[in-house]
Amino acid sequence: MPAKAEEALPPPVSTPPPLNPTTQSTYAAMVDPDHGCTLRFFSTTQINGTKIAKLEPEDVNPEIEYWKTSVLCAPWNPELDVHTETIVSLPIWVKFPRLELKYWGLDCLSKLGSVLGVPMKIDQRTKDKTYLQYPHLLIDIHLNKEFPDYIEFLNDQGVFIRQAVTYEWRPTKCDHCLMYGHLSDQCRKKKTRQEWRPKQSSAISAPPAPLRDVRRRPA
Repeated sequence: MPAKAEEALPPPVSTPPPLNPTTQSTYAAMVDPDHGCTLRFFSTTQINGTKIAKLEPEDVNPEIEYWKTSVLCAPWNPELDVHTETIVSLPIWVKFPRLELKYWGLDCLSKLGSVLGVPMKIDQRTKDKTYLQYPHLLIDIHLNKEFPDYIEFLNDQGVFIRQAVTYEWRPTKCDHCLMYGHLSDQCRKKKTRQEWRPKQSSAISAPPAPLRDVRRRPA
């Protein structure tokens, strides 16, 4: 009796790794993870009720070593309406204009960004140090918080520093419905107030007839 041919088995199916229940899906997940460099969150210090970052010497020493032998050349210069009931924070690109180069290390930028929210990453130019006007950070910022024009931090020598902040985009908020994406004068949830007024007649009164001379003429 001829041997029965063995049936070809299907290739094994790889099982995907289990999802991490603590991982949250954010808008920043759409950003290329290989672009730039990841940052991390640091707890901030409060002085007189104001959040500040505190930098340590080990945060700035690597950048000092990197830049101390460099020669820097200045560039020549000739002269969503969105449905937002469930959105509580958004990743927003932030700049720190004219930040000293010794503060461009990942830990320094992470601590500075933590004053505003949860730092997520820096862009490729900041990572490669090819554009030195400002570092560029992606920070997950809570929408109910203010967007300050500056932050404050203690540097590695204990000196109090005030650093300017600019945002590539600030969400607009409606003062009426407290939603984002429009202003109060554009709010669709505003109720139109109706007021009753008496209707004015459209009839136009005729002008008075001219007076006639009714005096009798002599016979």
